[in-house]
Amino acid sequence: MELDSMTKGKLSNKEMPEIRTIYKAFDFATSFALKSTMTMGIPDVLARSKEPMTADNIVEKLPCKNPAAAAGYLDRIMDILIVPGFYSKTPVSNADGKSHKAAYGLTPVSRMLVKDDVEFTLLPIALLHVHRVFTDSFQHLHKSVLEDRAPMEVALGKPFYEYFAENQELRSTFQEALSCHSNYWIKIIAQEYDGFDHTKTLVDVGGCDGESLKELVAVHPHIHGINFDLPAVIQNAPQIPGVDHVGGDYFASVPAGDTIFLKLVLHNNGDEECLKILKNCYQALPERGGKVVIGESVYDHDSKEDEAQFVKHLDVMMLSVFLNGRERSFDAYKALLTSCGFGDCKLIKLSGSVALIEAYKY
Repeated sequence: MELDSMTKGKLSNKEMPEIRTIYKAFDFATSFALKSTMTMGIPDVLARSKEPMTADNIVEKLPCKNPAAAAGYLDRIMDILIVPGFYSKTPVSNADGKSHKAAYGLTPVSRMLVKDDVEFTLLPIALLHVHRVFTDSFQHLHKSVLEDRAPMEVALGKPFYEYFAENQELRSTFQEALSCHSNYWIKIIAQEYDGFDHTKTLVDVGGCDGESLKELVAVHPHIHGINFDLPAVIQNAPQIPGVDHVGGDYFASVPAGDTIFLKLVLHNNGDEECLKILKNCYQALPERGGKVVIGESVYDHDSKEDEAQFVKHLDVMMLSVFLNGRERSFDAYKALLTSCGFGDCKLIKLSGSVALIEAYKY
């Protein structure tokens, strides 16, 4: 972009990609357009149809006060979700055979937002990311820099976990999303990762109600699982064959096992807290041959630009919630592990942006 001296300092009359880049700040419109379709259950409406549906067809399935106007509004909402790949769009002929309307269908992306797909839905995760506690916190992102405060704490008037304990609606939404995210990860790990083949005792640190171990023990029945979490978390955990529930605090100690599993735990914490957890894991492993397996969103030097950018987006979300919580590169995790005595650190990339880091105690 240049200033044209012939127009007395005004911007020259040429196409300016810089302006389009600035307008990417309005990408939140895509997020909330998607939220509106999820809230209305449109992925499920489309999933129940054998053919793509026009806005008129979709509106017939919704409790709209003014269907005639609603179809036009819906067309505008759906239209900005086509290029990002959330929905498909095909033309269909009107009754006159000359004009066309748009018909919408599911894509592989929106197929994962179908609520009725109990086997594999990511709907709770998507809804959590556009929940008002997250969107409100981003209004205060600059406070992390200027005031050394978690943006979400500023937005809520209290720390996240304190607000979380008092708010049943958020607690339900968060737990459902957490369970969904965990199930998504663990299915991929169970199918693609062979690093538990020789494990005898697997300790899942921060394992909530034990669903992850349930899946892993089903695939590896030779494993004795220890589900480790706060006593209040496991007090109502269901009985699972081959799994013992143990209560405690991973900042104090970790139960003994030859393999320790940390899935989506470390990113909630700053480096100092991570070192405490990892040192306790190191102490809990046998003197030689024991290993820790960390499951987090990770990028390294070989990651594609969009993969690294995805992790960086998650990182800013962690900044907004916990301030010191963060996503990390493989080098950052390796530095934490080696400072605790671990060696032979290896990054293993699985499907769906799922990544594992193995590190051994020698």
